[in-house]
Amino acid sequence: MRKILWIMALVILVSIGNQTYACSGYAVYKENVYYGMNWDYPPGYDATLSIVNKEDMRIFLVYDSDGNFFTGMNDQGLFAMTIMVTPEEDFGLLHENSYNNVEHIVAKDLFFESLFNYSNMNQVNNYLKDKRLFYSTIKLHNMLADTNGNAQIVEVGKDKNRITAIKDNFLLISNFPQYYFENTPYNQIVANGSDRYIAGYDYILKNIEHFDRNHGLKMLEAMKCVGPTYYTLCSFLFEPKENTVYIALNRDYERIWKISIAEGTAETYKGFESPMKIKFGERITLSQLKKLTDYNASILKKFDDQFIIRPDLSMPNASESLKKQTILKYFKTIGLLTGFSILGIIYNRRKLRRTNKVKLQ
Repeated sequence: MRKILWIMALVILVSIGNQTYACSGYAVYKENVYYGMNWDYPPGYDATLSIVNKEDMRIFLVYDSDGNFFTGMNDQGLFAMTIMVTPEEDFGLLHENSYNNVEHIVAKDLFFESLFNYSNMNQVNNYLKDKRLFYSTIKLHNMLADTNGNAQIVEVGKDKNRITAIKDNFLLISNFPQYYFENTPYNQIVANGSDRYIAGYDYILKNIEHFDRNHGLKMLEAMKCVGPTYYTLCSFLFEPKENTVYIALNRDYERIWKISIAEGTAETYKGFESPMKIKFGERITLSQLKKLTDYNASILKKFDDQFIIRPDLSMPNASESLKKQTILKYFKTIGLLTGFSILGIIYNRRKLRRTNKVKLQ
């Protein structure tokens, strides 16, 4: 038993360690402005899409099952994402204690301060001017961008904040410190997450001249994670000028949802046989969106009074999905009943044996 527990603990530690290598994103400026992020995590994790108001500002935020916020955009078009990073330098145990004459902040401070208060990168940099970024218990770095063509990655440095600004109308981020490889050709970087970074860089070089929404989604697909312990659970394509977010769930780039930050709605954008639109208000989870994607009967009932456009369940695919759910539910019920029956038979037989032993004695 003790050996099994040790093995389970080792598997958990490996899984946690692998999370540091996941997630990636980009900002692209061409005819339109696009921000993209792939959220890569072990299967089974959920995330919540939320919309909050601060005075006259409306903010779209996403946080995971553990309450960690990792991406968002406000209605002024300012974008932020926070992902894990594997440092290439050791700053030493006393690094933070060497800078007591400036205000210390961590990645999450920059994330929230920017989204809740600013509309452009000049304001963000003004905020950073007299502050030093340090790692918290989890090592993170940020990418931020505005609609004016300004995007940058902000990272912990040994003696100053390390800021990598956009070049050539696009900027990509993965799980290695960007500043450390600033003089390395992109396709020669060997570090955590560099494979997805290179895939995205290759894609943008080939398609930058005609980059549009479709290319934005395809670029996220090119940068996706496919295991072995972490996967792209959700891809986000932000269009700040429209105040919308396009979402692909579990690497399904054929069926896309559209989130309106202004309206607080989720609607089918493409790939769905029967369109639907719901007013979700303050929050909705990715798992709920996935069930809506599959026309899950229980979730359709849950959102019954929130539909603006109700799905037509007479359509073949929607109807077929409901039939499969009904059949699956039936077999699950039969399986449970059969299991209980078998347990009952075993229990009665054992009870009869004990009774017979008592009689023989």
